[in-house]
This record gives sequence, C-alpha cells and structure tokens, in this order.
Amino acid sequence: AEEQHSPGPPSISAFYNGVPRLSTGDTISFSEYMRTLAAEEQHSPEVIVELKQERQIVFSTLKLIEAINQETHLELKKMDTLREQQVIHLCQNELKLCNLRLLVDSLPRSLTFATLFLNLEAVCLQGITGIKNIELGIFLHQKLNSFECTACADLQSVTVQCNIEDLQSIGMLKKLDFSNNHCLRKLPLNEICQITCVDSLSCNNCWNLWSPPREVTSRGGKDTMLFVRQINKDAVPNTVMSLFLLGDGESGKTSLFRALKSQNNRADPIREDHHTIGITKEDWLVQDSQTDILFRVMDLAGQAVYENINQFFLYRRAIFLLVWRAYSVQDDHLGQLTERIRHWLEVLQMRLPDARVILVVTHVDSVSSGVLDSQCDEVQETVTRSLSSFKQWSIKDSPIIEVLEGGKSFRVNCLLGDGIQELRNKLVNFTSSTPWFKEILPRSWIELQSKVIQAVQDGRKCLSPAEWNRLAEMVGMSPDGYMFKVATEFLNDIGVIRFAGVIRNPSAGGYTGLPKESRSYSGTVFIDTAYMVDVLKGLIMHDRQALLDFFKGTGNIQKLRMVNRLNACGMLDCSLLPFIWPATESSFDYWDA
Repeated sequence: AEEQHSPGPPSISAFYNGVPRLSTGDTISFSEYMRTLAAEEQHSPEVIVELKQERQIVFSTLKLIEAINQETHLELKKMDTLREQQVIHLCQNELKLCNLRLLVDSLPRSLTFATLFLNLEAVCLQGITGIKNIELGIFLHQKLNSFECTACADLQSVTVQCNIEDLQSIGMLKKLDFSNNHCLRKLPLNEICQITCVDSLSCNNCWNLWSPPREVTSRGGKDTMLFVRQINKDAVPNTVMSLFLLGDGESGKTSLFRALKSQNNRADPIREDHHTIGITKEDWLVQDSQTDILFRVMDLAGQAVYENINQFFLYRRAIFLLVWRAYSVQDDHLGQLTERIRHWLEVLQMRLPDARVILVVTHVDSVSSGVLDSQCDEVQETVTRSLSSFKQWSIKDSPIIEVLEGGKSFRVNCLLGDGIQELRNKLVNFTSSTPWFKEILPRSWIELQSKVIQAVQDGRKCLSPAEWNRLAEMVGMSPDGYMFKVATEFLNDIGVIRFAGVIRNPSAGGYTGLPKESRSYSGTVFIDTAYMVDVLKGLIMHDRQALLDFFKGTGNIQKLRMVNRLNACGMLDCSLLPFIWPATESSFDYWDA
C-alpha cells in the first residue's frame, strides 16, 4: 500500500516549478542550463530525458523567460532543437518570439501549461517556422489585449479549444493579427466572434485563406472584424460557381458543354458555319445526392480575334475546362498544340494564380488509341513543365494554378457520350473541394447577386450609379456603408458585375458610395458580359487592315495617322469611334463597303 502511494520521481510540472531565477542581463545556453538543473539532487535525470524526448523546448524557453525580471534581456545559444542562434525577450509584460525554427508540428504539443501566459498583456509570434497549427486558447486570459502571429511560413491553421462561456468572459483583448501567413488556410471565426471585445482581425496577405474573402481583408483589421460579425449573425453559403470553357476555335467546347448538361450525355452535331461569337453565357444547375451547384457557364470563342477580349472576363473563384482536340498524324501540329496549352496556363497563372483547371480532349474517335495516348502524354508533360516553371519564378509560397490529376486529359466523345459521365463526376467533385464552394457570405450579398441576375434576364445591360445604389438599398445595404463597397468589389471579382469606377474612401465616418449623377461611364455597373464583348470586339482587333485600306482609298491622311497611332500606341481618337462601332452616318460608307 505504501508503494502504491509513493510519490515517485518528480513530474514535469514539478520540474518546471523548480527553475531558479536568473539575474538581470544573464546569458546562458540551453544545454548549460539543463546540465545545471540535472546536477541538482531534487531533479532526477529521468525528468531531463523525458523533457528532451518530448521536445518541450518552447515551454522550457518560456519558463526561462518567466524567471527573468521585467525589462531584461535573455540570449539563448546552441539550443538543441533550434537551428540557429535566436533572441527571445520579455519586456513590460510583452512576449515576443522572432525567427524561431521549431521542430514540432503544433504549439499545443509544446506549450501545455497556459499558466505561463496569465500575466502577459501582448503576445507577438513573428517569423516562426516549423509550426503548422497554433492553439489560440492557451494564450487567452483576462489581461491579454493583443495577439499577433505573423509571417509564420508553415502555419496552416489556428484553433480555439475553449468553451463559449470562457471566450465571452475575456474582456480586454482588442486586436488579433494573422497577416502575412502565406500557408494559412483556416481561422476559427465562430470562436473569435464569441470574444465580444475584439474589434480588429487582421489577416491580409494570407494567400491561401478564403474566409474572410481577400476583398474584405484588404480593407484592414477593423472592417474585417465587422464582416466576420455580420456573417456570424446572418449568412448563407454561396453555391453559385463560374465555369469557363477555354480553348482554340473548333476544339469542341460548345459540344462538350451541351453533352455535359444533357440527360443522355450526348450533343447534337454543330454545323461548321455555327461558331461561338464572343462569349456565350448560360446557367447550368447540377443536382445530386451530395449537393446542388449552379454553374454560370462562360463559353469563350476560340478565334484569335477574341483572345485579347476574353482575358478581360476571366474571374477568380472559377473552374476552367481547357479543351483541345485530338488530331491525325498527317496534321502534325503537336508543337502548335502544346504551345497553345502552355499559353493558356501562363495566362491563368499571371491573371488568376489560384485557378482550378481540368484538361479535356475531344474528337477522340478521329485517331487511333496509340496516337491518342502519345498526344495526351505530350500535353501532360507540357503541363508538368509549365507548373514547374511557375514555381521557379513565382514568389515563395505564392499560389500556383491547380490542374486536376497532374494535367491528365479526360477523353470524351461528345456525339456518342463516351467519357461524359466520368468528366461530369470529376467536375462536381473538383468543384466541391475548392475553398470557395459554399463560401459563407452575408445574406445581403447573395440577395444583391440575385437582383443582378434578374436584371439581366429582364434585358438590362448596365446600371447607372443611382440604380446600383437603389438596388443595394433594396437588400438592406446602405450606399454610404462599408459593406456596400466590399460587396461591389466582391461581385466584380466573381464576374457577376463589371465595375471599373471608384467608390471613394471613408469620409466623416462613412463611405460616400457611387456618385448620384455621372455624365460618363466611370460609375456605370455593367451586368451583361455578352454586351460588353460586343462593345469591345470592335476596339480590340487583331487586324485593322480593312480600316487602313478604306482611309487610303478615300485619301484621308489624318484618319490614316489616327489608325496607325491606335495600332502602335493604343491611343484612340474620338473621331474614330464611328468606325469602331457603326453608330453615325459619317461611317456608313465604311461599313457598307
């Protein structure tokens, strides 16, 4: 009985309670400090071994710091699990850890006793690497008023394992900062909202964080916290997704979409003289047992004349089907095909570096299986080389486009339906796995999006600033409020609207909204993509030789110089407008010719 109740060797907590106090300004290495402790009779060597085995280096370091008087400095050298010399200091109740390399995956494994932090008013973790998760709950207590965890290269998630009552009892914490964590993917937003005193949540420049949206986080910590509290109070998931069909002309994009949305997985033949002009836009509702997705499908014309225009209408938060057609050996244009694949991947990487891409090959019945295998392998190799080059010249940890299954081309026959069901399943699963699917947004944003879609169905092409302001008011959004500006930027980002104007910065405590009156298009909100393509295609032409020939024939030297200036410098003289769009009698001779 006595043996069963014997205290045994000192516990880890008892070991820490015996840490001696150091004098102000002392410098000591961790290994020297451990040897000193091991030499003392009251601490057994087994405890020291257990400490090292469980790699409690961070906790030990913090206990050393706690033992120092305020406004002092401690330098720890040759620490066993740190790769380089580091400086850690505690001044005026502020803990600051900079540029540490920790050999643990999660701070809770190392920091198991929250009593160390009870007297800290501010915590700053900056440039720490090796940590993938931080348990915020171990730092939360009544005296803490600021917590910063920034530029931690490996940090992927932050968690809070506290009950609601404890979170609501915190009364002094005002600021949370998780900025510049490029690998961070998840924040505990619901738990943060329970801390009622927090008024600033900074998480800007977190490239892999989708909630809150970047349009919100770029506005600063206070506006971000307002958004988080709004979605915590009244929010709905967004199930509307953009789907783009990219590829060269006659690659089978339109037939592919028709087969995908058909019940029998087949598309009717398309006549050779029926090609996509500009951009064709259509909604496609996919329903299955798992989820419902409303795709806003954008079928982009593949002809060269539209290529520059199409790049204006590529949106974030979208899936891209990159379509190419199999060709016979006699055609022998493999180099041209791989060059076009590389070109589209580069366009997406430069404009939308977090895009999701699926490659599809059509007309598979026109070649033998061996030839098809060879072409698919060459395309996949092109994708691999492109992605590798993107990683080389991109900023460290910056997003790289994601190509499904490493660039494998899914083989389909749109007329017979071969491969369509598999592709549809892959598309739905790939879409469901994206971080922006079912993204939680304020209900007013979703309602505003529905109002825009209805306006397009009613035949509206664009909205004046006053009309856009009124539309926002109809869903309970004030044009002078912060949410109005962010919602406008967000809907522009996902392609629901196209807005190139400026909503002025806050003035006298509020946003000024769009101007009530405007004589130009600077404040116009365009809501019909097809209309914008029709407007732009006369301006962005790959060849204006017909216009040059017309002015040469009429002897109009001045207009000839204007066209040359437009081609060379991109400067458009107002007098050329009738020759870009047939609107006035002055250009009828040109259009009739």
